[in-house]
Amino acid sequence: MEALQRVRSRLGRSARNRKPSWRRGLAILAVAGLVALAAGCAPTGTATAPEAEVPGAAENAAAEGAGAPWSPSADCGPCHERAVASREDTDCLAALHRDIPCATCHSDETLADVHEGATAEGGAKATRLKKTAIDATACTGCHGEGADLAALTAETEACTDKNGLVVNPHDLPTNVEHEDIDCASCHIMHDDRTAAEQAESLCTSCHHENVYECFTCHA
Repeated sequence: MEALQRVRSRLGRSARNRKPSWRRGLAILAVAGLVALAAGCAPTGTATAPEAEVPGAAENAAAEGAGAPWSPSADCGPCHERAVASREDTDCLAALHRDIPCATCHSDETLADVHEGATAEGGAKATRLKKTAIDATACTGCHGEGADLAALTAETEACTDKNGLVVNPHDLPTNVEHEDIDCASCHIMHDDRTAAEQAESLCTSCHHENVYECFTCHA
C-alpha cells in the first residue's frame, strides 16, 4: 500500500514539473505567430509609393507650344477662329479649299511684320482677317486666267446694272479704276455671300447708282 502511494506521489510531481514547460511552449508559439503576422503586413523595402498626379498636367501638355512665335506654317485657329471655322461652312468658298494651307493665299511679306512678337497665348482674337495682298497665281494655277476665264463667264448676268447693261466680270473695261480689282475682290474665301453677291457689292461701291456707264451720275 505504501509502495502504491509512493508511485502516485512521483507521478504527480512529474506532471507538475512538466506543466510550466508546456505553457512556455504555447507562449513561444503565440509570440512567433504574432511576429510573423506583423512581418507579413509591414511594407517591403522595394515597395514605392504611387506617383502623385500633377494637377493640370494634361492642360499644360495640350498648351505646350502656345507661346511659340508666329510663322507661316503656324496654326492660325487660336487667333483667327472665325476664318478657320469658315473652312467647314459650305456657304463659304473656303470650304471648297479646306485642304489648302492658309499661307498658300496669305503669303505676302507684310504678314511677318504684322505678327511680329505675336503668339497664340498672348494674342488678341481677330474678328476678321485684315486685308492682305493675295498672289493671283494662287488662283490661276488651278482656275486658269485671262481669256480662258472670260470664256467661262461670257454668258453670266451676275454683273448687270439697273439699266440692263451686262458686264463680264472676267473681262472688265480697261481703266484706272479697275486696275486694282483681282480675284480676291469678288471671291472672298471666308465670306458666306456668293461670288455674284460679292461682285455686285464691289461694283456698287463705285457705281453708286448701280449704273455701269460712266459720266451719267455727275454730268
